[in-house]
Amino acid sequence: MSQANKVVQLIDGYARKGGKYLASGSVTLVCSNDVFILVDCGDPWNGEEVLQRLKAVGLEKEDINIVVVTHGHMDHCGNLALFKDAKLYMASDIAVNGEYDTLEENPILLANDVELHRCPGHTDHDLIVVVKNTEIGCFVIAGDIFENENDADEWKAVSAYPQKQEKSREKILRLADWIIPGHGKLFENVLKNKFAANEHSLEPCKYMI
Repeated sequence: MSQANKVVQLIDGYARKGGKYLASGSVTLVCSNDVFILVDCGDPWNGEEVLQRLKAVGLEKEDINIVVVTHGHMDHCGNLALFKDAKLYMASDIAVNGEYDTLEENPILLANDVELHRCPGHTDHDLIVVVKNTEIGCFVIAGDIFENENDADEWKAVSAYPQKQEKSREKILRLADWIIPGHGKLFENVLKNKFAANEHSLEPCKYMI
C-alpha cells in the first residue's frame, strides 16, 4: 500500500540586495515510498551543509535516486557533482551515469504522485515538481518562478520572460496548497480557490524513472 509522500525543505533559500547581491537557492527533499528526490542542490559553497541536512533525516548522498535542477543558475545546481549516482533532470536533459537523453514528455511522473512539469519564465527551461498525496495537500517546488512568499512584482526584475512566468505562476497557484519558492521559506497558497476556478485539465503523466 502506498504511503503518503513527504516533502522536507532542507535549506531555505535567500536573496539579499545591498552593496553586493547575495543569493542561495532552496534545497528540498521529496520522499515517495523508497524513492528519494532532491530538488535543487545548493550553491558551490554549501555542499557540506546539504550533506549534513540529508544526514539529519537519515540519508546519505548515495541514497538520492533523482536530482531535479529547476534551472541552471549556479545557486541551484552548484553541488551536482555530489550526486553522480542519481538520475539527473535539468532543462531538457536527462542524465544517468554519463549517458544523456532528452526530456520530451510534459509532464512526467518521477514517482507515485510526484510530477515534473516544464514551467518557463524565469529562464528558458524552468522545471517545477508537483507532489500530491501528502498529509497536508499538494506541494509545488517552484524554483525561481516564485522568489519568495512576498515577491509581488520583484520577480519581474529577474525574469527572462515575464509574460511566460506570469502564466507559470498562475498554473502553480491553481495546483498548490503549499509552495516552496527558490529563495524563501515554504508558504501556504491562500489564493488556490481563486485560481482553481479557472483550472484547465492537465495532460496525463507518463512514467519515467
